[in-house]
Amino acid sequence: MALSSLEKAKVRLYLGFASFWRYLNPRLEGSLATVDNDLDVETLVRATIADLDTTAETVRTMSVAAAGLKRVDDVEYFKGQQLSEVRSIGRMHAGRLSILTGVPIENDFFSEAGYGGDPYLGGNGNGSTIKLG
Repeated sequence: MALSSLEKAKVRLYLGFASFWRYLNPRLEGSLATVDNDLDVETLVRATIADLDTTAETVRTMSVAAAGLKRVDDVEYFKGQQLSEVRSIGRMHAGRLSILTGVPIENDFFSEAGYGGDPYLGGNGNGSTIKLG
């Protein structure tokens, strides 16, 4: 069964690409089409998306819980993990997704920076710049 449109949107999100500009990224879109034709890779991508979803929810929960605290050192999260460690785990999962799709991470989903652009739009994305000519 092919990846759903939601799963494809999550791949774009976790690799740091804006869904609105997807027509400008044939590398990622071609990779998603290829994943749909390989059941084993599709299974691995789905598992990685699930790991990313779990990690993203953990980051959200920890961020909300810490937002109103005066002293963070009295709070223990998820067996002593700090927010930065959980974000690092998220980056590891995003790296795995990047390897599975063969597409570099363009923007860090687990940072607080937001969308930094990409080479197509003249931004400062982290992925490979595609040179024309």
